[in-house]
Amino acid sequence: MVTSRRRNGERPIGTWDEMKAVMRKRFVPSHYYRDLHRKLQSLTQGSMSVEDYYKEMEIAMIRANVEEDREATMARFIGGLKKEIADVVELQHYIEMEDLLHKAILVERCQGVGHIASQCPNKRAMILLDNGDIESVSSSDDDMPPLEDCSDVEVAEPVVGDVLVTRRALNMQPKAGGNEEQREHIFHTRCHINDKVCSLIIDSGSCTNVASTLLVEKLSLPKLKHPNPYRLQWLNDCGDIRVTKQVMISFSIGKYKDEVLCDVAPMHAGHLLLGRPWQFDRRVIHDGYKNRYTLVMNNHTIVLTPLQPTEAYADQIRITRECKLREEQLSIQEKERKDKKNESQQTKEKNKSESKEEKKKRVSAFASKREVESALLAKEQLLVFIQKDVYFTNELNFSLPSMVAFLLQEFGDIFPEEIPHGLPPTRGIEHQIDLIPGSSIPNRPAYRTSPEEAKEIQRQVDELLQKGFVRESLSPCSAPVILVPKKDGTWRMCTDCRAINKITVKYRYPIPRLDDMLDELHGSCVFSKIDLKSGYYQIRMKEGDEWKTAFKTKYGLYEWMVMPFGLSNAPSTFMRLMNHVLRSFIGKFVVVYFDDILIYSKTLDEHVNHLHVVLNVLRENKLYANLKKCSFCHESVVFLGFVVSSKGISVDKEKVRAIREWPTPKNANEGPY
Repeated sequence: MVTSRRRNGERPIGTWDEMKAVMRKRFVPSHYYRDLHRKLQSLTQGSMSVEDYYKEMEIAMIRANVEEDREATMARFIGGLKKEIADVVELQHYIEMEDLLHKAILVERCQGVGHIASQCPNKRAMILLDNGDIESVSSSDDDMPPLEDCSDVEVAEPVVGDVLVTRRALNMQPKAGGNEEQREHIFHTRCHINDKVCSLIIDSGSCTNVASTLLVEKLSLPKLKHPNPYRLQWLNDCGDIRVTKQVMISFSIGKYKDEVLCDVAPMHAGHLLLGRPWQFDRRVIHDGYKNRYTLVMNNHTIVLTPLQPTEAYADQIRITRECKLREEQLSIQEKERKDKKNESQQTKEKNKSESKEEKKKRVSAFASKREVESALLAKEQLLVFIQKDVYFTNELNFSLPSMVAFLLQEFGDIFPEEIPHGLPPTRGIEHQIDLIPGSSIPNRPAYRTSPEEAKEIQRQVDELLQKGFVRESLSPCSAPVILVPKKDGTWRMCTDCRAINKITVKYRYPIPRLDDMLDELHGSCVFSKIDLKSGYYQIRMKEGDEWKTAFKTKYGLYEWMVMPFGLSNAPSTFMRLMNHVLRSFIGKFVVVYFDDILIYSKTLDEHVNHLHVVLNVLRENKLYANLKKCSFCHESVVFLGFVVSSKGISVDKEKVRAIREWPTPKNANEGPY
């Protein structure tokens, strides 16, 4: 906007009012205020309460920037009220808008016509009978206790079935003698959690708030790590249990809505137990005779009433039955898992024993170093058989010098066919994910896949589970996976990490510049290139951050134990590890760019020594390389799209072949554009 005004030769904006006028003209459509006034003029109470209707009117007036005297505002308010409320309110005396609002609320709560609460001729008390019916008794009866004003007290009764029941009563009293059955019972009621009816207990003898494991698992509530784990022995029949998780529960009883942090533990008594922490935080008052709890929230006095003991007992029986059924299912699943694990272990041991027998039968074509030395010392005649492996790179055939071949044989464990099963060692550098504070945890559904793709994804997941690179997860975070084609025609499963990357704190670890690395190679004549095998899988996730890498398939939720592809800070973590491992050699005879390690030397003997120390460091840190992608002792080698040799650096012909083989255009229409 500043640039536009400068180009048009307009003077700079000098005041805030002028700035607001320009911004409104630029960004606020012309019909905006007309729509606001139209909405305000047509606003009526409808199905809203009087309080909600007044709030809507206030908001609409503020947005439309309407300034009018109190008489006009009161007339507007009465005009939008329901007719039965407006007819009664207009007969009353009021001066200020607050008086009018208060009288309208009293009329609405009375649910009668022709009077307000203080003049109500029919003040009645509602009595809950033993059979569950409600009896209404006139307030003129003898020995009636004082009545409570409905504007101050909200009576939240237990939730019934799937319906949320809330009663705001003008008068509420217990029937004489009706509290005897509460004498030996603690407080039981029902509440709503995630639109599900749940059992709630208030117990002054509990030193903590507790949510049952059954509730947390059925509603898929996200769990938090407990800052101070402890042991319990009284909640169920399973003996000593360790409490290590917490969960934030949002519940409601009528219009009373609250949120409480609970410990997660198996519990047969109910779904949610509110103990001393909740009573202390809410300053709750307990009426021991009526077994009611009273608290003040948002300037409203709320009274929680209990269930009948028969209903509470029925709830407890049902919960106990559900818990036992769940425990039986878990027992069956655990047994199946153990059987499967034992079967897998037996198969592994069998394969291992067969492999050992095969190794015993093998005879190496190479003599050991000790055998050669003893033969030379004894001055025995030797028949030497030399085997040279041939490695191919860039379609050029080179034979390896014998000392390099012996060196590769010595470090053969660095070049396995597959990375060994199990997690990589802890090297002091693990991948961690720091989330931006206040960010919403992403939970994305799995992508739609064909049956063949789904089978391939599950095959790769099973393979990763067997290797120990992933595990089943209960994370609140999830990302979908996709299949990406590889050069050899196979598929690679990748996690779509875009959602988690958006809320991840980015780290700015320096990535080496290509031109700087190539400058270091000046004067070198012998080159070797080592390519790490599945480099990302050789780095562990930081303990406690695994849940942030959770991914979802059609068959389950899993989380990575090693660093997956696609995370925003993964390149930085990988470069940190490589620089940490090869720090002593970088800039002297080693260049590292992620999983590519280039070793350069001026002579062959020097190069063999350099290769030995690099391979030894890789072995110490249990880093594995892909022999098929490595090349050793060459006068030229392809590195990051460039051909590096003693003559200098040139572009790889394979990378520019499409341009070089472009046919020469014979006319303007055959050009590339």
